[in-house]
Amino acid sequence: MTGKQRVPSGFIIAAILTWIPAAALLTAHALQIPPDLIPVHWDGTGSADGFDSPTNVFWLSLVPSVICGVIAICVALAGSGLRRIQGALAFAAIATVAAAVSLQWAVDVRTAIDAQTIETNRIGAPFLLYLLAIGWGLVVYAAGTIGKHFPETEGKNSDESLSEKTQ
Repeated sequence: MTGKQRVPSGFIIAAILTWIPAAALLTAHALQIPPDLIPVHWDGTGSADGFDSPTNVFWLSLVPSVICGVIAICVALAGSGLRRIQGALAFAAIATVAAAVSLQWAVDVRTAIDAQTIETNRIGAPFLLYLLAIGWGLVVYAAGTIGKHFPETEGKNSDESLSEKTQ
């Protein structure tokens, strides 16, 4: 193909949406004063048996989320040759991981706060927040399918381009 390949608009939107969990994590961190110790590991009975500082937990949530955002930009820039569904699924997977690691901060802080008020360090309802990550992945998948898709072979139908590739 001659000329510059265009990135589908849905891929650009999906890449931008992948950064929202990291931005939300930064906002939540700025607005909330976490407890001194945050539970990060639980035994088989659901009781916390490992604790860490809020700073470590924050960075362990932020860094993977930012990495997912960078990967999303790379997929968007290199994704002009991807089919719409392949690209949308890639963005959905990346965004789900970004949302899940960003939500880790909220889950850990919420569990620590519950442990102070309920006087137990048992794992509980905050882990239901991870279901939001799946929903976010579906939103990004839908965004990845939006807009006009620019196929590799302009002016040819898929059967013609397929037969050319096999020759």
